[in-house]
Amino acid sequence: MAALWYNLGGAGHVCGGELEPDCCGSPLYEDCTDDCVIDDLGQCCIPQDVDVCGVCFGDDTSCQQLGDINGDGTINVIDIVMAVDLILNDNYDSVGDVNEDGSLDVLDIVMLVDWVLNGMPDGTVTDIDGNVYETIQIGDQL
Repeated sequence: MAALWYNLGGAGHVCGGELEPDCCGSPLYEDCTDDCVIDDLGQCCIPQDVDVCGVCFGDDTSCQQLGDINGDGTINVIDIVMAVDLILNDNYDSVGDVNEDGSLDVLDIVMLVDWVLNGMPDGTVTDIDGNVYETIQIGDQL
């Protein structure tokens, strides 16, 4: 995710006082030292509040691939074992919730096993005649 950086100080701008612009609703420092960040979600923050994924106030997981529970960059049997462990211990991890239904359960395990055995889906569907269609999101349905 890319974040947009705005330097609200600069040439000809005097920081401090009543007429200064704000940083996403927060006042600028007198010396104009803080820039504003507007992330892809439209959230505003200062650079110190941006996580490694470029998200304001994020937890460094939004850029992690769904299903890659251990964060090693590969979805494999280790991720399946970790997902099962999370379920058995009644824990939740959004990275393991591969169908993104807000629940970590057997449906996520089935999808992880399918991904390990057959690879990740590529956003297309092939019908019985061999025609390839691109999948699109309509409301909550894919």
